[in-house]
Order: sequence, then structure tokens, then C-alpha cells
Amino acid sequence: MTKEIYNEFYQKHGAGVHSDGVRFRELTNLCKGSVLDIGCGTGDLADYYKGEYLGVDISDVAVQLAKDSRRKDARFKEVDLLKPLAEGLGKFDTIVLAEVLEHIDDDTVLFENIKKVANNNATIIISVPNGNRVPDKNHLREFTVPELRAKFSPFGKVKFYDWLGFYHRVLMSVELGKENEDNLTLAMMVWNEEKGLEKAILSCIDFVDKVVISVDNKSDDKTLEIAKRYADVIKRHEWENDFAKARNFTQEGITSKYILSLDGHEFIEQAPQIEEKLKLDADGFFIKVKMENGDDFLNPRIYKNGLIWEHAIHNAIVIEKRENYTDFVIIHDRLGGQSEKSTALRLEQVKKTMEVELKKELKIKKSKIRALFYLARYYRQFLNWKKAIKYYKKYLKVSPYKAEKWLCGYEAGVIANAMGKPLLALKLFTKSNEEIPNRWEIKKQIGLTYLSFNQYNKALVFLVESLDINTGQFTFNPELRDDGGTWDNIGFCFFQVGKYFEAKQSWEQAIKTGTDKVQIEMNKKRIEMLERQHGV
Repeated sequence: MTKEIYNEFYQKHGAGVHSDGVRFRELTNLCKGSVLDIGCGTGDLADYYKGEYLGVDISDVAVQLAKDSRRKDARFKEVDLLKPLAEGLGKFDTIVLAEVLEHIDDDTVLFENIKKVANNNATIIISVPNGNRVPDKNHLREFTVPELRAKFSPFGKVKFYDWLGFYHRVLMSVELGKENEDNLTLAMMVWNEEKGLEKAILSCIDFVDKVVISVDNKSDDKTLEIAKRYADVIKRHEWENDFAKARNFTQEGITSKYILSLDGHEFIEQAPQIEEKLKLDADGFFIKVKMENGDDFLNPRIYKNGLIWEHAIHNAIVIEKRENYTDFVIIHDRLGGQSEKSTALRLEQVKKTMEVELKKELKIKKSKIRALFYLARYYRQFLNWKKAIKYYKKYLKVSPYKAEKWLCGYEAGVIANAMGKPLLALKLFTKSNEEIPNRWEIKKQIGLTYLSFNQYNKALVFLVESLDINTGQFTFNPELRDDGGTWDNIGFCFFQVGKYFEAKQSWEQAIKTGTDKVQIEMNKKRIEMLERQHGV
């Protein structure tokens, strides 16, 4: 656009036309040293960044509005940087190009000028609309993340920032003269993941060096469209009932030291000190995956490039040199991150393939133990409890793996209680406790089992002990703590054996520590009843 058009725009809209506190605070956080704000408009950034600042714009109207309305020690100048610089502007540590590049179709001269004004090791901060998501008839170009990475990587180290407005505007920086790293690539194999895919990618856009996505040819939603917006490499695969094959295909050609595997309905909650972790020499990092029901487990979702996935279902990677990285947390969010249609399709896929494939594995000696574990959990998922118990028992007899045996004893015991078989449940919980002693989850379940057939004194012993906190790190954590609920049960046991003062104290603790509003109100009424009837 011409200077006259910009002047007309700013005369019409005034100094506040681009006010956006969230965006300018994000830009400010990336600025350092002396700042040159190219296409500054009416200079909003000057009121957020308090250091040395020069804003330049083609519009003399915008420049005058900036001088009149921004902090007095900020400098503004009418300059057209699409033409070769006739005079020096000085040297700068940070060059800001916020909402500029989409308005010009040829930035060759602009970047020649930037080279002249950039200090050694300067940083360019760039903000542009995310593809077509900020419609404007005056935009001459659109950009995607992979296009921006490819365009600016020759200049220096490219980094993207997951800020609140990324859906509409990409925010990135280029550290001039620094080499781009190739430490971590996000690899995703997806099918109809339109609902959660973008959140998944943006949750790690800050720290992955590349994004590789393979989209199932049967996807019929916007999965491919979203993938093209963010993925440096797009692949297509034909589903062959083999997760390992699809994942291995996805990671072919990746050159980074490590690979991060993420499903389309997952996202990263936190990844502290990720750069330091990736300097370690580990085959895989076991990170925490939190499920929708509140349980969590450790899984090697970051692993060394070159390792191969095995097994068609419940696929896994063999990790020899292991590092626990439990501060890195993945949230498995099928409810919030996957459409009902996609969830139903996957459930149907599981029903069609898992039982058949696992029974095939039972016939292979080296896969037998694994197959027993997943068959038990498969039948548990679909409420075929008799078969689940059968395979849990078989697994417990032959497996050498303590963590899995602990989990199987726990899950089988819970099922036994649900089937009305408390003696079997106690036997299974005891077996679990032999593998990994003294975990609160088992103590609680044993307490609940005794409670189910009115053995209140025995129940009390285990319920009270279950209030202890586990020490150490465990692969599986299948239950969220609910101390309010436990105190509620302890109070009930005391009441049943006639210890009313102890029951009152327990229900008071249940009120203090509980989160269930209905339970809290019930316990208040119980305490009132104890005080009225028993004078405690």
C-alpha cells in the first residue's frame, strides 16, 4: 500500500487503533537492549518496552500520532525501509516486525536494510497472521509456521512462542548468526484429530525443532488442513491395523537427536528444563502421562532417534538407558481433544482388532507375557470381568515385572470387589502388596474390602494407614488421592463400632479435606446427629 493510504487509515482511526495489551506485552518480553520497531504504526510498543526505542513507519501521520501520545523519551521517525537506506539509523539489538510482512509482497530490500542496522547477535521478532485467520483485503501474503521456519532459518536460530493469541497470530524470533538446533522433533500419526491437533502442536511449539505429521488417508475432517499449517513434513499413510508400522513410517527421515511422540488428543502441560534434559545421553525419557480418570503412568514419549516401535497394538520401544523425567507432563484429553465421532471410531477399531491381535501374540513365546497383560486390561475396559480376572491371574503367575504385577493385582482386586468377591479381592491385593509393599492405594482398597462385609475394626486399620503418603517414584499411579472420602469411611467405621467421639473427629477431618460438596453437607448433619444423640 502507498503512504497516502496509510495516512488516510491513521487519520480515520487515531492512535489507539492497534491497542492490544496482551500482544504488546508478549512482544515486550522478547525485546532486549536497543529496539528498532519497523512499521511501528502509532508506537504502542514504546509504552510497554521502557528501554532504548526507535519506531519507524512510512506514514508521517502515524509517526506524529506516536510522538504526541507515547512516552516522551521514545523516538519516532518517518522512514520507508522498503527502499535502500540513504542515511544511518544506528545499530540495534532487537528489530521488531509486528504485523508488517503480510503487507508487502517483496521483502528483499527490507532485509538488506535490517542487516545494516542489526548489531552482532541481534534478534528479529516477527508477528504475522496465522495463515488466513486475520482476514484483510490489504494483506498481500499469508504465512504458515513451516514456511516461516524455512524462510528465516538461513538468517539464524528460529523459535516460536505459544502465546494466548497464536491461533490468530504467529509469534516468533530469529537470533541472527546462531545455528538452528536439531535436538527434538515432534512426530505425530493422526486420524480425524481436528478437535485437539492444534492444541497438541502448540503445547510444544516453543521447544521442538521440527514437526512431522502423518495423516491417515481416511481422515475426513480438518486434520490435514491443520497439519499443513504447522508441520515441516506432511506424510500420508494407509491404516493397516498396525500402530508400530504407522509410527515407524512417520519417523522415517527425521534427523534430530530425539523424537517426541504425541497423540492428536494430548497436550503438554509442562516441560521444565527441557533443553538441559536433551543434553543427557539417554535412550528414552520416561515422562508422566495423566489420563482423563485421574490416574497416571510413566511412558518413554521422548526417545532417541533410530529406535524402532514394536507390536501392532500397545506398541512399545525397547529402552536400555532410561531417564525418569516426571516433571514433563502430558495430558491425555480424549473428552476435550477429540470429537465424539473420532472417539467412537477408535472404540470400534479397538473392538475389532485388539482381542484378535493379542491372541495371536499369545502364541508367540516372547510376546506371551505382554499379551496376557493387555488382554486382561482389554476385557476390563469392556467390562468382561470374568475373562479379565482369568488373564490377570495368568499374568501374575508368569510375569517377572514388579510394576506391572503390582498394577494387575490392584486392578484385579478392584474388579473382584465389583463382582462381589471380597475374599478373592483380598488375595489379589495381598499379592500386589508383595510386589511393591506399603503403597497407600492397596491399603485403602483392602480397607474398603473389609468395610464391604462389615469388618469395621479391620477396615479401620487399613484405611487409617492409607492416609500415609507414598515415597518413591512409581510407573503406575492408578488412583487419585481422596483423603476426604477416606476420612468419611473412617468416621463410618468408628460410628459402627460405637466410638462416637472418634467418628465425629473423623467426619470433621472429612469436611476439612474433602471436595465433594454433597459428602461435606452429609458429614455436617452426621456431626449434628452425634452431638444431639450422643453428646460428643
